[in-house]
Amino acid sequence: MNALATLLAMLLGISAVAQADEPTAAKAATETTATAGATIAERMADAMQRVHAGDVLGAQQIWRALATEAQASGDSQTLDHAERALADIAFLRGHYAEVAQVYNGRLQRARSNKDQRLEADSLMQLALIDRRQGRLAEAKAGLEAALTLFRAANDRSGEGETLTHLGLVLLNQGAFVRAIESLDASLALQRAGAAVSLDRTYQYLGLLYLGLRDYDEASVHLTRALDEARRLPDPMRASAPLGSLARIANDQGNHQAALDYAAEAQAISQRFESTPGLSYSTLERGRALLGLNRLDEAQQALEESRALSESVDQHRTVADANFTLGRVALKQGDNAEALRLFESAIPNYEAASDVPQLLDAYRAMVPLLREQGELERAIDLSVKGQALLEKISGRESSRRIALIEYRHQVEASERRIEELARENEINTLRLSKEELRRRFGIGLIAGLIGVAAVLAWLYQRSRRISARLAQSNAQLVDSRRDLAAVNESLAEKAQALQVAATSDALTGIANRRHVHDVLDKIVTSANSHGRQMAILMIDVDRFKPVNDRFGHGVGDRVLCRVVQSLQALVPTQALLGRYGGDEFLLVLPDFGLARAQQFADNALTAVRNGHAADEPPVTLSIGIAVRGRNETAVSKQLIEAADEALYRAKANGRDRAESATSIEPSDAWD
Repeated sequence: MNALATLLAMLLGISAVAQADEPTAAKAATETTATAGATIAERMADAMQRVHAGDVLGAQQIWRALATEAQASGDSQTLDHAERALADIAFLRGHYAEVAQVYNGRLQRARSNKDQRLEADSLMQLALIDRRQGRLAEAKAGLEAALTLFRAANDRSGEGETLTHLGLVLLNQGAFVRAIESLDASLALQRAGAAVSLDRTYQYLGLLYLGLRDYDEASVHLTRALDEARRLPDPMRASAPLGSLARIANDQGNHQAALDYAAEAQAISQRFESTPGLSYSTLERGRALLGLNRLDEAQQALEESRALSESVDQHRTVADANFTLGRVALKQGDNAEALRLFESAIPNYEAASDVPQLLDAYRAMVPLLREQGELERAIDLSVKGQALLEKISGRESSRRIALIEYRHQVEASERRIEELARENEINTLRLSKEELRRRFGIGLIAGLIGVAAVLAWLYQRSRRISARLAQSNAQLVDSRRDLAAVNESLAEKAQALQVAATSDALTGIANRRHVHDVLDKIVTSANSHGRQMAILMIDVDRFKPVNDRFGHGVGDRVLCRVVQSLQALVPTQALLGRYGGDEFLLVLPDFGLARAQQFADNALTAVRNGHAADEPPVTLSIGIAVRGRNETAVSKQLIEAADEALYRAKANGRDRAESATSIEPSDAWD
């Protein structure tokens, strides 16, 4: 817009000079040309005034007509300004595809014509689209390429503007030190006379301090940004710092002030039909309403912000809206919906490396996951949250930023002292020696006082930073202790779940599923290494009459007593499991037929003679199957063979063990 105003002044000035100085014979033709030029200039000025007044569509129509006429007449300068103005309007309204189309075309022309300034400007504008849509890596690469070209073209204003936008991208990536260096470099160029948007630089510095949770410094810079924006002819520029001030007020719990800031930003965005600005101001309005516990209004505002953000592909604002809607759902008691909304926000926060917001999301999700019994996910997020907490404490980053600020303050003091020294040198040319000595002494004292004041300020600031770091470390210790307690509780519950999933509730031995899993592994190992193994299918003889006569309580005690008798004999590497009601399966690694038969005989004796006085005596029938010497065993076939042998033991009188006929019974393995 500043460049366009300069162009208009040049056009009008040239017309006035031409009318005053040219001979009468050629004056008519000159007046015709001047009138045409003035008409274009007046239409440009009209379009600019319409934008500033909020008539965006009217301005857009004028610029489109000018672009069409300029293209037909070959007026490249007017076409260039019209294209830029149309792109600015499209960017304002969130129509990023239109903006990209304009600047991709300009980029191609710039490279064809080897125009470094135009190429750099096009790359910068395309990078701003990437940043708006959350593609931070692409935005950073584009801005760095533009910065190189602006420096090669010795364009200090373009360099400063690019450094300002690069500072925001670095801030969004969490690179605080590089962000402040970039923004400080932009301010240095502005002090040297470069035409750079000072309001944006102050705003991004405010956002940087907001990221460091230094709300006082953030408010100072954002207030400066708002003051600078209100000095500009474009009222829309005030919307962004107002939205950021609303964000600070919400973060500090001053929700009524946040609501006021957001309302003003929202009114400006509505007036200028800025969908991106409206989506952000509506988000902060929703956050303020949530803080004031006006839940229905908050939900309506946040859903509106989400819809607006989705319409212009601003995924980060969509994530913020979903996260805050999750907090609303939590207050409304809808925990399942809250968890869903928190989960939907995480991918965008991860893509943007937004560590503070990710930590908030993890903290919100852990108790909800625990409530739903998803303990593994809860543990995973707790661990991730601990890592993020250590990262967000930012001890090293805070120290480095403090050192950078110290360096800038000292450099400023040194420059002031150098200026005083130069003033004293000038004074030596016109003052007497005594006067020179007196003035030099005064200047030196003033410089020393200035340095002392700066050092005192820096000392106090370093003490505040140290206090904040100590507080952060204390919070970190508390969080680690809380997390350890949570992890211990979750581990105990996970262990209990594991036992419940693999054990039989009555007898405490392995259940059918677990014994099957172990059998499959042992069979696979035996096949791979040529090792022997055996299984025993064990059944309690005539158990149904025990239940029918004595009742299921006695029957349960009998089963538990049988298990105790068997467990006393089972070797360490073996596994005993309950296969059915009164059926058990025993897996014996490294057992051949002879050892398996011996174990079965011992088991028969132990159960036959081990009943209690108040329990009916019972006996066992056992079927034995072993892995043959020259065959590959299969779990299912081994079980079927053992089952067949069990039935033979039943048929042959019970209280006995039989081996499978289909398995090679070689004692040589023993």
